[in-house]
Amino acid sequence: MVKKKVGIVGKWFLAFNQEGRLDLQGRVLEKMKNGIYLIETYSWNDGQVLDERIISVDQMCNWRLYPDFETFGLRAQQYLKSESGPN
Repeated sequence: MVKKKVGIVGKWFLAFNQEGRLDLQGRVLEKMKNGIYLIETYSWNDGQVLDERIISVDQMCNWRLYPDFETFGLRAQQYLKSESGPN
C-alpha cells in the first residue's frame, strides 16, 4: 500500500487577493512551527524566484494548492487566460 503524503509542504500554489484576483504564485517549502510556513514566490514575467516569505496558515485562505508543477502550471495558464493577469 502506498502511503499518501500529508500536509502542504512541497505543494505549489496560486494565491488570490481579497477581490479574487490572482496575486502570487509559488511553492510551500517548509513548515516552521504550528501554523507558520516558509514559502517561495516566483515572478510572473520570467518564473524566477522572487523571494522567500514566512507566513501564517491564515494568510492562505484564498490559495489554491496543487500537488505537482504540471498541474500548477496548467491551472495558472487557465487563470491568466480568464483574467487580464495578476496585479
